[in-house]
Amino acid sequence: MCKDLAPMIVLFYSPPFYPAVSSFSDPYIKHVMAHVKNYTHANYNLDLTVSEFFTGLSDLSFVGPVSSNSKLQQLTANMPLQNNGFSFPEDVMEQLTMPILNIGPLGKDPHQWTERLALTYSFEYLPSILTEAIHRLFEKE
Repeated sequence: MCKDLAPMIVLFYSPPFYPAVSSFSDPYIKHVMAHVKNYTHANYNLDLTVSEFFTGLSDLSFVGPVSSNSKLQQLTANMPLQNNGFSFPEDVMEQLTMPILNIGPLGKDPHQWTERLALTYSFEYLPSILTEAIHRLFEKE
């Protein structure tokens, strides 16, 4: 795919590990997501799917409840860059845990040269879906 055929050196930095987090069984998040699903179906005739895990990279991994009972120290002990130019904030993550939900754009092949975005959903429907979700999150019961 690279049009330049001359010899080259490619340097890259891989991202830090993002731990799997899940608020799938949190009653508050379940309530909000059920409302968002109903809202989306009623207003746009779309059926959203609620997944237990987001399979991509999300910064929510640093504040959401870690889905494993193992300590993050087991992970950082095997990270060669830990405390050598990079610090995985395991102490902060263990203290800062809150329910999370991730509602994002719709598309195919994220971060690849074939990436494409569903424009109508992402730019017309999603802003009002997110607004509805935020309103529901701040609603007093």
